[in-house]
Amino acid sequence: MTLIPLLNIFSYSFNICNVDCALIDSIYKPALDYVFYISRVGNDPHAVKADLHGLALVSISVMAIYIQDTLDKIYNLLQQLKDPLSQTRLKLCQRDYNEALSDFRSSFTTASRDSFFKAADLVRIGTNKVIRCHNVGEKLKIWAAFFSKIRPSKF
Repeated sequence: MTLIPLLNIFSYSFNICNVDCALIDSIYKPALDYVFYISRVGNDPHAVKADLHGLALVSISVMAIYIQDTLDKIYNLLQQLKDPLSQTRLKLCQRDYNEALSDFRSSFTTASRDSFFKAADLVRIGTNKVIRCHNVGEKLKIWAAFFSKIRPSKF
C-alpha cells in the first residue's frame, strides 16, 4: 500500500470535473503497486463516473476494505497460532491494523466534508501504522509466513 495515489487525488480534489481513465492512470502510475490500485479502484463502478472528490472517497473505501480483509485474516491466523511470542507479535500488528482502519474511516468522513488536508493527513497516519507493522516484521524476520497467509484476497 502506498500513500502517493491518495495524496495525488487530494491535490486534484479541488477540481470538479468528471474523472477519465487517463487521469485515473496518471494518479495511480506512481504507486508502488499500480496493478493493485487499477484493479480495485479503476474497476470500481463508482470510480468511473466520479469527480475527483468521489475518486478520493472510492480510494479511501477500497483501502479500508483492504485493511479490514487483512484484519480478518490476522484474527483467523491468531486462532491457529500456539507460540505465545508469535501471538504477541501478531497481536501488535493487529493493533496497528485496527488503528489504521479507524484512521481510514475517519479520513472518509473528513473527506466527505471537504476537509481534504485533514483527510490526507489521516490517510498518511493510517498508512504509517500498516508500514510499521510490516517493518517490524521484516526486521524480526517473522512475518514471511504470516503475511503469505494474510495477503488480501482479490476482490
